[in-house]
Amino acid sequence: MTLQANASRANPTCEHCRGEGLCIEIRGPLAHATQCDCIPECTICGGQGRRLVRDDDVPRMVPCSCRLLSHRADLFNQARIPARHANASFQSFEHSSKEATRALGGAMTWCKSFVEGGASSKGLILHGGVGRGKTHLMIAAIRSLILDHGVSVRFIEFSHLLADLKKGFDEGRGESKTLGALGQIDLLAIDELGKGKSTDWERAVADELVSKRYNSMKPLLA
Repeated sequence: MTLQANASRANPTCEHCRGEGLCIEIRGPLAHATQCDCIPECTICGGQGRRLVRDDDVPRMVPCSCRLLSHRADLFNQARIPARHANASFQSFEHSSKEATRALGGAMTWCKSFVEGGASSKGLILHGGVGRGKTHLMIAAIRSLILDHGVSVRFIEFSHLLADLKKGFDEGRGESKTLGALGQIDLLAIDELGKGKSTDWERAVADELVSKRYNSMKPLLA
């Protein structure tokens, strides 16, 4: 069962999810997704989230397809999308100029190639002046990959990453644990990459991140 099929179980007149099956709200500094209460109890598993199947007459329990919506909500929350961009999507992106329309088309095309290419997918760099909608497009791509295709994504602002690493040094922890974890996620999205004082250490962090992603055959969105 696809996400669309799961969402079709939602009440089309629901004021909370608007028939999409998922509610996205703001919780502190982050956007948070939950399965809407308008989704009725699954008639297959009775709300247990698991169902019994037989494989060569051997019974075993497998996840029920009704879990898809809540699983996508979990992936969305694990991405740690900023509250400011809770509702950023391709549909809500304002593209009144040719450049913006071209950027939108490019981001949507890249998402399609990412899904089709798997580990061989190339990364994407969005660049341009301040206020052009780069972060909006980045979040829109993340939203599409998570909710439509179940991709594991981690969003982080580069300055926040540097702050986390410095905090780790102060607490006696090295940077390998933090950077190592970021190297294994399906897709790492880094906002404001290159913004800062551009010290030797900052450049070294960026170089190591890119290197870890490359060696792990994991693409980068920045």
